Amino acid sequence: MNVKILFVKTNVFVLSLLITFNLKAQIELDTQVVDTVSIGARSGFTPDDFIRMTKSDTSFLRAFRNLRAIEHSAVSKVVILDQSNNNLGSIIRRSQTNVSNNKSLTNINEELVSGNYYKKNGEHRYYTTEMFDKVFYPKDSVPIVNKVGTSYEQQKPEERSRIEKHYEQLKTFMFTPGIGVDGVPLIGKKLNLFEPPMKDRYDFEVNKVTLFDSIPCYEFAVKKKASTKMNEISIEYIYTYYDRRTMQIIKRKYHLIDQTVFFDFNIYMDITLNLLEGEYVPTKIIYSGEWDIPFNKPERIQFKMLCDY
Repeated sequence: MNVKILFVKTNVFVLSLLITFNLKAQIELDTQVVDTVSIGARSGFTPDDFIRMTKSDTSFLRAFRNLRAIEHSAVSKVVILDQSNNNLGSIIRRSQTNVSNNKSLTNINEELVSGNYYKKNGEHRYYTTEMFDKVFYPKDSVPIVNKVGTSYEQQKPEERSRIEKHYEQLKTFMFTPGIGVDGVPLIGKKLNLFEPPMKDRYDFEVNKVTLFDSIPCYEFAVKKKASTKMNEISIEYIYTYYDRRTMQIIKRKYHLIDQTVFFDFNIYMDITLNLLEGEYVPTKIIYSGEWDIPFNKPERIQFKMLCDY
């Protein structure tokens, strides 16, 4: 398989939102107070309960659909780094998303570009930045569809075009993490964390924590076992935080890391939700990723978006 095509398929999948700062730099962390005593015995919850909740959850998907359904402003920053963490280029945007006639339109009100962010002809120089624009800054109005009846399920492969397959891979991982993803070469089956043999390579823990100094949560942690070798997995950890008062997800953190003869990648995502008039909405989206494939320049991208409703 062509190495560049292989990377494109894999990188579209891991991009979020697809998605602060490089893992080798300091990562901004939320204040947490952790009760280190397992809650399983005293509350009746077990990791298997949270596995079932994770697989059936619809709130995380609906929250992201609310980015189109609820008017808001946003500030975002993307930074391109070289292998020595020198700034190659950046872009800061202030935008406004408005809703009318069951459609949303995102307008960029202010944009500050520095360095070699774009090519001379105005096209994107980096594949990652192009994907961010497609996800967060569509040029045209977008129909609003925020109803979610069931947990997210992949479309059947025969029902998808090539581009749809790429987005399907991304959406499946984002909204039902721990489920294997079709069509991702080499790593797709490694993402199936809740089934053997991958389940045997992880520890599943539930703890009581307090987020942002005041919100009582259950922390459902999926972490690789100390005995698991890094070449056996593609996800080092996923932390999901459930508000104990509502049992709704309000935060999720992911770390994907893998290295093969074709490519290597190291990607961190951190997504925070908040409750607004009965609806959950993303308020902070963080992506920090680097990748490297033979005969191509590595990309090291930092992205952070803050939304105000």
